[in-house]
Amino acid sequence: MASKASSPPAIPPARVRRAAQVPAVLSGAVALAAMVWATDRIATGSGKTYSYLVPSGRLGYPQWMRGPLADISSQLNVHRFVLLLAVMSAAYVVALVVAPQLPARLVLPVVVLLVAMLAVAPPLLSTDVFNYVAYARMGAHGINPYAHGTVDFRHDPSYPFVGHFWNRTPTAYGPLFTLISYAVVPLGVGGAMWAFKAVAALATLGCVWLAWRIAPLVGRDRLRAAVLIGLNPLVLVWGVGGGHNDALLALALLGGTWLVLRDREAVGGAVMASAAAMKLSAGLVLPFLVIGARRRTRVALSIVVAVVALFAIGYLAFGPSMTRMLDALRLQERYGYSTISLNGFPRQYLHMARAGPEAKLALKVLFAAVSVLLAARCVWTRNWLAAAGWSTLVLLVTMGWVLPWYVLWVLPLAALARSRFLLPATVAITLAITGVWAVHYLKPVHHRHHHHHVHHIHHVHHVRVGRKNLA
Repeated sequence: MASKASSPPAIPPARVRRAAQVPAVLSGAVALAAMVWATDRIATGSGKTYSYLVPSGRLGYPQWMRGPLADISSQLNVHRFVLLLAVMSAAYVVALVVAPQLPARLVLPVVVLLVAMLAVAPPLLSTDVFNYVAYARMGAHGINPYAHGTVDFRHDPSYPFVGHFWNRTPTAYGPLFTLISYAVVPLGVGGAMWAFKAVAALATLGCVWLAWRIAPLVGRDRLRAAVLIGLNPLVLVWGVGGGHNDALLALALLGGTWLVLRDREAVGGAVMASAAAMKLSAGLVLPFLVIGARRRTRVALSIVVAVVALFAIGYLAFGPSMTRMLDALRLQERYGYSTISLNGFPRQYLHMARAGPEAKLALKVLFAAVSVLLAARCVWTRNWLAAAGWSTLVLLVTMGWVLPWYVLWVLPLAALARSRFLLPATVAITLAITGVWAVHYLKPVHHRHHHHHVHHIHHVHHVRVGRKNLA
């Protein structure tokens, strides 16, 4: 009798899963390597001489500003910078797609490395960190930063590094951040600048850690939540590289979310209110939290108490002038809706007129209407993270200008919300903002205006110095 043909041995399911993961792990490893390479080129592309990468160095680029990477730096032209941003953006998308298959012991150290590289780079692509320094020094010297622009403090050594656009505008930041910033004044101008950069880096890593911890509580993949924040090119290059305080805002939102999800809604609401006392934009989350909370009255009361207490402290410190932080919003209204807004960019390249009063009003009405609809839906879904996330995305699309680090307003919400489309929409917004700013840097008009402005300031500076020496 013929024997039956022997069947091939079965392949263990675990081996099949591992084999299926190989392409994902390889593509993820390549993406992480690309992120490291591109970040290294940007971090070391600005330490030799003044360039567009470090706008604070326009009146002089002292050694303390160049940082520890100065000796290994080379000049990075704007076209190569835009190419590196494109590489980082593509790698970011790949890393997000394959994140659930990647080992955390590979991804998380890379996040720490990238943050550290940009933390020790010079202050990149913005002068805001010196605005923080100047306003803090003004307050410490008895000059109310809510009543005066930095031009009234022009004899201070911080003044040459402050953004000229804000010289006559009082601080736009909340009283909690302003009071906290006084702590860096004893460090001097250079020390204060590096302290703010260190705070931005540590706050960013804190956001990554909190997203990692919170994600399982809401059924999200923890590594994807961490990657969404920690590998975001705008967070790394502008947020950490520029030393922006928006990472503190995001940290407070995530900290408050953690407390809310651990059934400490009142304390969590108060923590989120502290974010609004650092930057008013964070206040957009608070109504959605109240609507979605299980104990709405208790949460609302805790938020009201926290807001009143924080702003009362601010009022005692700064008086009624504190309301002048809204001047920054009026300035945005005056100069906004241009090519550095998500709604103005397509108008410019479709050769349409700049947004007039009717178009601006329509955008505001759109934001308000969508937010009301989201709030109404939140009443019965209780999904306040998703509602706040979508409202913030609509705000970014409709507002007068969008700076790259504003993406930190929505990332904590998108990382954790139970929403199928919020995360990809947030990635799309990241890519759109990156594209808007890449074109902004590539525009010849931008460079001609930039160099003209630099030469003009140099001329004024030399005239002032000459007059001083003659005196």
